[in-house]
Amino acid sequence: MNNNARIISISGNPVSGKSTVVKKMIEKLKERGFSDENIHLVSTGTMFRKCFNKVMNLISSIGNESSIGNEEKMIEYSKDKDIRKILKNQTYRKKIRDLYISLKQSGIDPKKYDIANANTSQELGSIRHIIDEIVDSEITELGKQIIENNNPDEAWLIDSRLAFHNIPESFAVRLTVRDDVAAKRLINDSSRGDEDNNYQSLEEAKKKVVERKQGEQERYKRRYGIDLEDEENYNIIIDTSYSDVDKIADTILTCVELDRDGNEYEKINPDIHRATEILESPDPQEL
Repeated sequence: MNNNARIISISGNPVSGKSTVVKKMIEKLKERGFSDENIHLVSTGTMFRKCFNKVMNLISSIGNESSIGNEEKMIEYSKDKDIRKILKNQTYRKKIRDLYISLKQSGIDPKKYDIANANTSQELGSIRHIIDEIVDSEITELGKQIIENNNPDEAWLIDSRLAFHNIPESFAVRLTVRDDVAAKRLINDSSRGDEDNNYQSLEEAKKKVVERKQGEQERYKRRYGIDLEDEENYNIIIDTSYSDVDKIADTILTCVELDRDGNEYEKINPDIHRATEILESPDPQEL
């Protein structure tokens, strides 16, 4: 990791508590003296949703097939700079046109598709690829800018399954969870969407957890040739099944500082007390 820039990329299995851990990390960073304006949270999930909704709104607003094949006509449909950027790409424009034609011929209203089925709909495969490429490119460029600025007073939390790859200089964290624990979280957490609150039993929820995890692993192998389960991708791996979120956040931030100082630490489920001893020791070699 760069000596000054703090970039923490956070990946996690479904229902591993990634969002909860990130929120706690922000609290901890403030306790450690970081100001609000110097703590930056970037979520590729949020970026994907935003871009996906824009593209689908564009498709819904298109008047006819001839206009979607014409760059000037297409750009008239949107004043949004992100959409204009997409439409200037001939390959992207063709994929959007093909999807529009396919949906129209099938009599399918584009408005029926939302982010909930973005990863499961075969029809939306080409659109997912467009958005994935855009988000990946933006994260890679962001990483370069952060490293170039090299500001030790800033902390960047990148909530992304691929940030460890797109920003190789980042401190890469992987959160895991037991399947049975993840299933219980789905059952008990009423704040989740309808898709995660319609299980009739713990076994049904567990089956869904396993399917989502396997589907995600296969998708990233197929799309990027990357194995999300490969431990070599990450600086630390933490099982969140029975760990307190407060301890998890402390552990991550402590190991970040150990890594910045060139000190060693446990990679899998690191011991926060041991890590703190190493960090605070005047001579880490003695421990």
